[in-house]
Amino acid sequence: MRTLIATVIAWVTSLPAKIKRAVASRNADDVSLAQILNGLTTPPQHTRIFADSYGRVTHMALMLSPYVSGDDRTQLLGAYKTLFTEMEPDTRFTVVVQTAQDQADVKKVISDNHVANPERIIFLDPKVGDLTIWMRDCMVCMYLPDDPTHAALLHQTTMHSWHANDMQVPAAIAAADPSIVLVSEPFIVTDGGDVQSNTHEAFVGYYSIVSTAMKIADALGKDTALKARVFAYYLAHLRNQIVEPAGDLHFPYFKQTRPDGSYQLVRDPAFVRVDAGAGKVDYEQALEDLAVRLFTERFDKPVQIMGRTDPTLPGREMDPATDHMDMGCTPPDDHTFFVGDPSLAQQAIASMDAGERAHLEQLLSKRAGQAITLPVFDPENRDDQSDFDAYAHLLESKGYKVRRLPHLEPQKPGDPYISYNNCDMERFDKGGKEIRRVFLPNYGSPKLDNLANGVWASERFEVHPMPLWALSSEWGAIRCSSNWLDRWLRG
Repeated sequence: MRTLIATVIAWVTSLPAKIKRAVASRNADDVSLAQILNGLTTPPQHTRIFADSYGRVTHMALMLSPYVSGDDRTQLLGAYKTLFTEMEPDTRFTVVVQTAQDQADVKKVISDNHVANPERIIFLDPKVGDLTIWMRDCMVCMYLPDDPTHAALLHQTTMHSWHANDMQVPAAIAAADPSIVLVSEPFIVTDGGDVQSNTHEAFVGYYSIVSTAMKIADALGKDTALKARVFAYYLAHLRNQIVEPAGDLHFPYFKQTRPDGSYQLVRDPAFVRVDAGAGKVDYEQALEDLAVRLFTERFDKPVQIMGRTDPTLPGREMDPATDHMDMGCTPPDDHTFFVGDPSLAQQAIASMDAGERAHLEQLLSKRAGQAITLPVFDPENRDDQSDFDAYAHLLESKGYKVRRLPHLEPQKPGDPYISYNNCDMERFDKGGKEIRRVFLPNYGSPKLDNLANGVWASERFEVHPMPLWALSSEWGAIRCSSNWLDRWLRG
């Protein structure tokens, strides 16, 4: 406790200097890219993305709706019970619900498990129609470095169209809680699962960068005055003149519509990266640079792109290892990264005896409604082994210690998605002792679960396992279905 108090005093004492540095930085840039794109007459609020594992979660957001039923719902409610009872007893929760039954089910979890201080768990019905459970993706939670009394929610554009009315939830949360500020940034296109951070840099999936570049390109194509201002901004800040293409503009990916009306990003065979020459940059590269700049401004941290082709791996066209970055990699502290490894899952499955394999296949088949034969993995699917290995290579080249975790990819809807990266973490001081705590999905397989739990424990994490084999067929886990509204200390 004394260590924590001293840290807080030091942070508060340095606040005026921090404010001066932040203001000086923004004045040096004069007008930010966000200000130009959004037509703002004054600079946007100074925000910073929370670090994924730094500090303890003091306020958590959850969401429940008829989107899940049966075993999915039972296991999600079991995960809520773990959070309510195994996080600190004064951790606040805002539970967004769609129906009276949703609220009743969560209240039953609270009463059946004699959850301490139940008044800290509040319910919010935004009355906006259908919701999902994916609280992570509808917003990016941030804070205001110049104001320790407020947190912020980034209201962005989602990458995917399967979020029902979830995008109305951030505004409802901010309206209900005066300590939370809503920050609108429609030019950032991402889902909360595709961004992560430690205390000194943020990590953004390449799908989000390309999607944001597309959004900026669309706006510039419709407004020549805006385009001129953005080109001038690029020349002033990034020191290169933009060269527009002679023909059609191509991106590394294009949007391919699925039968259900949603879309996925697939590689555009017509895309070629162009070297425009000294002092110049081709338009597509400039748009990517602008996307990174916009994320950097809003997150107030340098941005590392995950999944873009790495020049240190010649001849290899790299893609994001997973659709959402948080399914395949995790920064547990400022020096370490956990990265998924499909080969580890294959090895674990190969080592199972017939009974253990049959048990796991039975669990996964029950939820999928179809027979699952393990391993569900194809080395040439959209997420292949070499993309995970490239993540590890990139991170090691930046000085991170990389640990690998078993990872199992789905091939088609209903197949399981086994990730030991999609987790919630805390690191904080308690009574002079550092607490390292992870809430980690488990999938009913001792060979896989024990292997992953052991890797986390070897990095001094206290593992709180959550059985989520049913929810795995929804292609998400606990980080996907939760989001911290505030953490302390903030990093």
